[in-house]
Amino acid sequence: MTTSKAPTLRALRHFIAVALVTFCPTSSTTFLAAQVQRATIEGTVTDTTGLPVPRASVDVHDTATNQHRLVITGDAGHFIVPNLASSTYTIRVELFGFTPFEQPDIPLS
Repeated sequence: MTTSKAPTLRALRHFIAVALVTFCPTSSTTFLAAQVQRATIEGTVTDTTGLPVPRASVDVHDTATNQHRLVITGDAGHFIVPNLASSTYTIRVELFGFTPFEQPDIPLS
C-alpha cells in the first residue's frame, strides 16, 4: 500500500509590510495631526510546484492582543490584509487537502 503525502503550502512568496502614516484633520480651522502607524501584509500563496492556491484561508494573528484577521486568497492565490497595528504576528494558511503552513514572529512597525 502506498501512502500519499498532502502537498504543502508555500505562503507569502511576496511578503510586503508597509508602515503607513495617517494625517487626520479635525475641522477646517483647527487641525490635529495624529500619526497612526499601520501596516499591510500582502502575499501570494503557492503550492510546492509554484502554482497559485485560490480559496486558501489566511489567518493573521496579533500575538499581543490575540486578535485574528481572516482573509481568503483570490483566484491567483493573492491576499491583502490592510490596516494592521504595529505588533508581532503569526500567519497561518490552510486549505483542505494541503498541509497547513504557519509563519510565526513577524514584526510589523
